[in-house]
Formats: sequence, C-alpha cells, structure tokens
Amino acid sequence: AVLKTYYEAFGTGDSASACNALANETREELEKAAGGKDCEKVLEAALKRPDYAKVAPKLKGVEITEVHVAMDKATARATVPGVGKPTVIPLKKEANVWKIASPVGE
Repeated sequence: AVLKTYYEAFGTGDSASACNALANETREELEKAAGGKDCEKVLEAALKRPDYAKVAPKLKGVEITEVHVAMDKATARATVPGVGKPTVIPLKKEANVWKIASPVGE
C-alpha cells in the first residue's frame, strides 16, 4: 500500500504524502543529495522537469507484485505500465508502518 500511495501522490503533485511514504533515512538522503532542500520541494522540482512531467500521469497505474517480507524489511516489484522496466523497491517498518527504504526512480 505504501508504494501505491507514493506513486499516486507523486504523480498528482501531492509531495507531502509522497515524502511521508519515505523512511526517515531515505528522506534525509534525498534532502542531503538536493543540497539541503526539503523533500517536498525536491519532489515538486522533479515534477517540473519535462521527463517527469510526461510520466507523472501514468504513475497512478502502478502495479505492485512479488512482495517478499522478512521481519521488519521487505521488497516489492513496482511496474508502471508504459514506463521503463519493473523496479524492485526495498521497504522497512518504522513505528509499525511500512516505508520506502531507498529513493524511488533513481
């Protein structure tokens, strides 16, 4: 569910919800890589880039398959129809909530 939430939120410009789907460490890495900009600003800027702007409307169609859970970690395969290849995304539990444990779309 966290991956669908992330992809749908990012694709519709709801940067706050998309950032909330990221694990704390992942969010911090994203912000550090962006020179200290906060997560929401980073995602908003990404959506303004032509390559992301073309893909964004398709993100709500994400298909999540092959979920593998091991204790408080998991992986899931995300496929956006018509956009690139399937991506395996690591997840981890933070305070009993699944979060994305690596930058998505990197």
